[in-house]
Amino acid sequence: MPKGTRGETCAEAIRQVIKPGEVVGFTELFGRIRERGTWNNSTIWQHLMSLVVNLPPARHHWPHSKPFLFLHADGRYELYKETGYESYREKTLEALEAQPAGLCEECLQISSRVSGMDNLRRICEVLQAGNLLEPVQGKCSNCRRDRALMRLKRAMTANPQSNAPVNLTRDELIEIHLRLGRILDQLDSAKIRGEGFSSRVIRLRETDLLPGNIACLMLTLNGLRNMTVHEQFIVGPHEVAVVRNAMAAIDAWESSSPLSIKAH
Repeated sequence: MPKGTRGETCAEAIRQVIKPGEVVGFTELFGRIRERGTWNNSTIWQHLMSLVVNLPPARHHWPHSKPFLFLHADGRYELYKETGYESYREKTLEALEAQPAGLCEECLQISSRVSGMDNLRRICEVLQAGNLLEPVQGKCSNCRRDRALMRLKRAMTANPQSNAPVNLTRDELIEIHLRLGRILDQLDSAKIRGEGFSSRVIRLRETDLLPGNIACLMLTLNGLRNMTVHEQFIVGPHEVAVVRNAMAAIDAWESSSPLSIKAH
């Protein structure tokens, strides 16, 4: 595979030519990439498909790619972490987790606080492609009308079974996640629209409201919770030890904090 003028790969060049928060049309983006290397047109075109997070066929055709582009409805590109897509995905899963029987599009958009129905539909398409959601016909858990619904796959809502002697359940991980959320509420009364748990932890860390070690532990716990709830990950003894020790450290920090946080 040819390298760019600075020794970068085509994917690296694409990431470098888009500024954070910038929305770029296909023709402009293609021209910028051409200036950075000698890749042929086909290579660039394939990268501009394989690196899109919200293009379901690409996730099947290039399962090992590491996507970082968000494709808007009008065909323009943006670095997806700048769009709030990642936190919207988390919010969508959390909204459906709270209503396991399913929600119609309108109620799901309200519950998840995803901006724009097109964005919600693209997120749901990607989650369906990842075998996390399924479309069903039934009564919406919120508005109670008979409609087309989206819901978590039933396997995602059941406690994982394992023969291993694990003393940490899925429900315990959910309760830990809720408790961490209450701690963040005590530290920060701001409610930023569409902000997910991870984004909030990072923001509080960057503003020095949350110690760096505690922020890292919270992100680890959140990741384990999400994998268990949404990806059928089976918690083993090593992960149990991580959770127990992480919570012990958070408890120690909480009890010694001058903010006198009481989030139990």
